[in-house]
Amino acid sequence: MNQITSVQPRQLVSFVDSLMVPIKEATLLLPVSAVSEVVEKLPVSSVESDHQWYLGMIEWREQEIPLVCYEALIGGELQSLTENARIAILKASGEKPKFGFYGLVTQGYPRSVRITPTSDFRPQGDEALDAGVLMYATLDDNGVVMPDLAYIEKQLSQ
Repeated sequence: MNQITSVQPRQLVSFVDSLMVPIKEATLLLPVSAVSEVVEKLPVSSVESDHQWYLGMIEWREQEIPLVCYEALIGGELQSLTENARIAILKASGEKPKFGFYGLVTQGYPRSVRITPTSDFRPQGDEALDAGVLMYATLDDNGVVMPDLAYIEKQLSQ
């Protein structure tokens, strides 16, 4: 005898836990699920690279991972590792990534936010986006940049 079970419609996500991550010239908006940890500034081993944004390798949890300056990656100014610098460790999410994790240079500590349907979140601008940017937006009157994490991972794989 066949038993038929009822299928419930998918529940829509009612919120997204995110982090507002300060960088030198902007604030990144990242989903909490993408960030493994935020650490103090770590020693950087330099590597040969044609890319200014690729700062080198850092040791995190007994593995070597690449360190990226996001501003330089999207065509902005290279930021140095200042005294206030922190490193956001991000999980690679693409198919067969070259690295399982990578670091992004930040300035200070991120702030946790929960984005809900009632949040004041507004996409900004209709102009073409820079490579590496998914969206420019405002969240509660704060300008934020949603980085294209797949683009960053693709650049690291080249």
